[in-house]
Amino acid sequence: RPDMSSLTNYRWVAGDNEFATRIEVTDVAGFFSKSILVEPGFRALFIEKGQSLGELPPGQHTLSNIVDRMKFWTQKTATVIVARQQDVRLELVCPGLLTSEFLEVEVALSITVRLEDVALFFANVMGSKSAVSIDDIRQIVSPFLKQSLWEAVGRLSIKDLVGDQK
Repeated sequence: RPDMSSLTNYRWVAGDNEFATRIEVTDVAGFFSKSILVEPGFRALFIEKGQSLGELPPGQHTLSNIVDRMKFWTQKTATVIVARQQDVRLELVCPGLLTSEFLEVEVALSITVRLEDVALFFANVMGSKSAVSIDDIRQIVSPFLKQSLWEAVGRLSIKDLVGDQK
């Protein structure tokens, strides 16, 4: 994916469409011999053998303060999931929804997505993927949103939907 992130000078530089990415660190001591920067608006989850060791908030981190946070870290390797922590706005248009009178309407929807638990996101959404884009998140949530809109609009009349337009 041309829009996805890169790790440059110990700093994760996210693409505009990037939501989360996996970084495999095979030599932790060498990798963190310098400090690493977690950009504002992002956070990093450390995983060892599929278990969450802890998260790093935005800021400059060194190996010593990372090891202090990850008390049970036993290996010299790690999987790091770096993910957005700020709100991501998604726009969705749903044409062809039927009102209670079977009139066809189109609904434009704007929602905000925020990742609260990176470990759950990793376990339930990311899995073995190397990265998850904002477009991927849109594809995941769209069917649920469309179903909810279909059910809600189907219970309402066109008068209910239009309301008082003063």
